[in-house]
Amino acid sequence: MLDKELTAQQLKKMPFWDFIGGEVISMEEGEVILGVRNQANIQQNLGYIHGGVLATLADTCAGLVALSVLPDVKAVVTSEFKIHYLRPATSEAVHAVGTVLKRGKRQTIVEIELKDPASDKLLAKFIGTMVPA
Repeated sequence: MLDKELTAQQLKKMPFWDFIGGEVISMEEGEVILGVRNQANIQQNLGYIHGGVLATLADTCAGLVALSVLPDVKAVVTSEFKIHYLRPATSEAVHAVGTVLKRGKRQTIVEIELKDPASDKLLAKFIGTMVPA
């Protein structure tokens, strides 16, 4: 189960999370929503939010949503992931909406949809495998 205070402490230990301006929008069992606002320091040369930032947002969301359904696990790491970038992230913000596809004893499969929260347009899709640390 996700402990919101512990989650906040863990995110503070990640300087890059602070650098990109990551924020927790909501956390429930089986669903986590994180976000970033579009700002110059996270854009690539065409003015879009950099794909690496989107991957970081999705990967962070993946870990948290996996933890939300693993009551006896304190930390997870990413075993693998695949991300499909569907359109440029030019919106004012991006939300990562994470859900669990399959919870297992050794691995948890998660899906993250990266969306423009204003239009609800899908920007990217992430599928990942999370394992206990």
